[in-house]
Amino acid sequence: MGAIPFALIGVLTFTTPDWSNEAKLVYAYCTYTLMMMAYTAVNVPYGALLGVMSANSDDRTQLASYRMVLAFAGSIFAFVLIDPLTQFFTHLTETPDPQTGWMLTMVVYGCIAAILFYFTFAWTKERIQPPATQQSSLKKDFKNLATNKPWFILLGAALATLIFNSMRDGASVYYFKYYIQSPEWSFLGLSFGITTVYLVLGQASNIIGVVLAQPISKRLGKRNTFMYAMFSAAILSCLFYFLDEGQLTLILMLQVVISACAGIIFPLLWSMYADIADYSEYTTGRRTTGLIFSSSSFAQKMGWTLGGH
Repeated sequence: MGAIPFALIGVLTFTTPDWSNEAKLVYAYCTYTLMMMAYTAVNVPYGALLGVMSANSDDRTQLASYRMVLAFAGSIFAFVLIDPLTQFFTHLTETPDPQTGWMLTMVVYGCIAAILFYFTFAWTKERIQPPATQQSSLKKDFKNLATNKPWFILLGAALATLIFNSMRDGASVYYFKYYIQSPEWSFLGLSFGITTVYLVLGQASNIIGVVLAQPISKRLGKRNTFMYAMFSAAILSCLFYFLDEGQLTLILMLQVVISACAGIIFPLLWSMYADIADYSEYTTGRRTTGLIFSSSSFAQKMGWTLGGH
């Protein structure tokens, strides 16, 4: 139900009406807020599916890995095509119109997203159900959540991870524009800014990390794998401070390794949310999968907010 509104509002977010600057600003705030609300309406049940598709912890890590591989592949698709699509739609008429270019690009992305969301929910099956005697009570669910120590720990870890990732991705635009000042790169007749190359390389490396998450966590355990990957990514990120604008190759190499570490982290986060739902049912007799996974959405929003500032 939320896929179509999410796509429509996404297009509106990238549509600029011919209003005053003050009205445009209000419009931007309103449409972005609505888009994030629609995103939450889709993403919470989407994430919660992981907790009800299988009761096996290793299966969940594997499912989360599949999910993240395709998510990062989708990001690469979006990053690679964003410049060519906007340029194509911008020059549809004799007078270049960047606004139309961005709006029509979002129409393409919105249609693809809505279709994929529909088939995701249509082709999955919920196998884990709440206890037959459990009655819906939001008050009891919040009370149980407040006593769930592993949930608090994971929420803090997820928040820190997303702040870290948001700061890295958000700062990259300014880092390359004002510090590196590297010219565009050409490939197969298409031109790409160095920021795009950096981000695409990061997404591809994320996929490598996601693939490694399941076998490594099976050997070391989810907690240890998460800790080692997070510490490695943090320490390697500090090395950027010591690099100058002429060390572009080393910068891109660091991006590969750091992004691979980050790729290991994300499927483990989603898998551990499902494990916490099991823990909650084991200790309280109540299963609150949707509420626990909604906290992941909270961590995302808060991480993006704090990391973006």
